[in-house]
Amino acid sequence: MNNRLPAAAVLAAAILLSAACGADDDKGGATSSPTPAEPKAELIEYDQDEAVGVTIAKPADVAKLEGAPDGFKQFVAGLIDASESLPEDDCQFTVGVAKVDTSGYAAGSMHSCGGAVYIWAERDGVWQEIWAGQELPNCADLKKYSVPKPIAPDKCYAGKDMTDPVDYTP
Repeated sequence: MNNRLPAAAVLAAAILLSAACGADDDKGGATSSPTPAEPKAELIEYDQDEAVGVTIAKPADVAKLEGAPDGFKQFVAGLIDASESLPEDDCQFTVGVAKVDTSGYAAGSMHSCGGAVYIWAERDGVWQEIWAGQELPNCADLKKYSVPKPIAPDKCYAGKDMTDPVDYTP
């Protein structure tokens, strides 16, 4: 079953709603209040004394991610929660967060008896992994997700042979 409204119905409703919400000005016309500007994206770089930035070992540690979007904090807490269902080993699972771009990107790592570097992105309101590895990413993968330069590594692999790193340009 298709739950979508026809485009004409949506347009008509929008016109009616905008007319109903307008206030009369001195000349008898409708005025509208200015639309607030979308907040500017901010790059947050966490303490780099450790190679991983901020280390998250338990869900409460997400409080260390000052300035990060709440959705990202919930995502990281969920990664920690999910790790509790993994088989026991001698290594504690941690998430390292090095950088967060408040427009919906983050870079960090995950560790437990080994580790990898990760890039996460918010897509349709849901945070997800978009790349992970122990080497440089493929430039095409970074471009596919429009990863901003401050989040991406400086270099990435291009071409079929994937052996010569090139400068990443979004």
